[in-house]
Amino acid sequence: MRIVISVGRYEPHVGGSEEVCRQLAIRLVRRGHEVTVATGAHGERQAEMLNGVRIAEFACEGNFANGMHGEVDAYQALLHAGDFDLSFHYAAQIWTTDLVLPLLGTLPRPAVIAPCGYSGLFEPGYRSYFSELGKVLSGFAAVVHHSDIYRDAQYAREHEVPRCFVIPNGVCEDEFSLKPGAFREQLGIDPQRPLVLTVGNHTNQKGHARSIKAFQAVAPPDALFAIVGKVWHGGCYEVCRRAADADPRILLLTEASREVAVQAFKDADVYLFASDIECAPLVILEAMASGLAWISTDRGNVRELQGGIVSTDAELEHYLRALLTDPVQRTALGEEGYAAFEERHRWEVVVDGYEQLFERVLSGELKSDPVDARAFRPDLHRIRGENCSREERWTEAVQQWEVAVADSPADPLPRQKLIEALLATESQDTEALERIHELLADALEQFPWEGRKQLAWFLMAGALDKEVSPACRRADALGLPVQDFLAFANKGNALVRQRPELLSKLLQEVL
Repeated sequence: MRIVISVGRYEPHVGGSEEVCRQLAIRLVRRGHEVTVATGAHGERQAEMLNGVRIAEFACEGNFANGMHGEVDAYQALLHAGDFDLSFHYAAQIWTTDLVLPLLGTLPRPAVIAPCGYSGLFEPGYRSYFSELGKVLSGFAAVVHHSDIYRDAQYAREHEVPRCFVIPNGVCEDEFSLKPGAFREQLGIDPQRPLVLTVGNHTNQKGHARSIKAFQAVAPPDALFAIVGKVWHGGCYEVCRRAADADPRILLLTEASREVAVQAFKDADVYLFASDIECAPLVILEAMASGLAWISTDRGNVRELQGGIVSTDAELEHYLRALLTDPVQRTALGEEGYAAFEERHRWEVVVDGYEQLFERVLSGELKSDPVDARAFRPDLHRIRGENCSREERWTEAVQQWEVAVADSPADPLPRQKLIEALLATESQDTEALERIHELLADALEQFPWEGRKQLAWFLMAGALDKEVSPACRRADALGLPVQDFLAFANKGNALVRQRPELLSKLLQEVL
């Protein structure tokens, strides 16, 4: 088989989705299949082939609900014209999958999806996305869930999506065959010292603060809590760092290699996982593969897994205290988890499931249904406008945003972007200024309160470098989002702080 696996990020990125797709791709290649991974670009990725897997990278970001930018056309061209038999798309709500949706019904080859939990299912910003998604999932030849009890499987049942299959996540049996002791030895941790572990990047969604609170409440004075995970922009690292500065029992390992992380699993006494949202967390499977007793909040499919305790948020402290003081129970749970891993979660077993499913698709046994996926057609003018703006190709950006404004007259965002592009053009005449005035006048007429008038006013106030405090006071009195408006004012000011002559006419006419 010639297979394309699409995933938003891939090696050398580290994470759950990355590891699943890496293991699947490498093992399919070992079985004689030809695999290409279509993924986002990475500055440190030097080779087009990794472990026999061909990498097709695209400088693309975003998703359908929040907007996309980058090499959208090139990625979709690969799906239409690439030399492969089947495509497998890992995780919804990411550009690699969302850009497949509008192509369903027109793709020359079958496609399979593993949606991975729908983390945004109940978020207001994704309401439109999920109201339409259920209508087009039958356009995939098969839908893979990692659990039959999590929200993506429930969503499929509610929308009567056909051809759904459960294939669990897996763990590399060879990777976890290490002997214990190396982690403690490397860090100088006494073999008798109680060690609690959590592994997860500082994304703000892994519940690190909740885990730290539970550990500090019940762990004995000689215990150690190791958090292995990368620093994440906008995440929880600073909060965790302050906790570690105040409590020497908390150890943050932000640059640990994969091997060190695996060694930590082998040497820990309890794995503590208090994540906010998960689908089928690999780290619990890794604890099982290590024979390590675990405690987890009730997220994703953890209730299906063996070798640990599923806890409410409030009971974490109780269960952590119990396991730290009961080595017999820890051993029993560890053995139970390892037995389940051996039976169901070794990667060779998991890849068997994928390989057999893909063969059924290619044999024609599993076929997609005709669907109308026009609701997911991307706004290419908006995407190209975003690309041009990011690359500061302002004349082209103006052209793309003009079309986007015409296509979506009721959406204020293209207007905003067009104003920014017009302010940044090199034109020294009044044509751009007059167009800005026209756009603002139309926006002020069309959009009532809810901040639309103020957003336009503050953007221009910032661009004109005028005093905005009186307007802030008025906005605050009306209960309007002052900080949001100030952010736009600063943005406008930054755009034109060196070119105030362009805006003299607007100063006279608007303000």
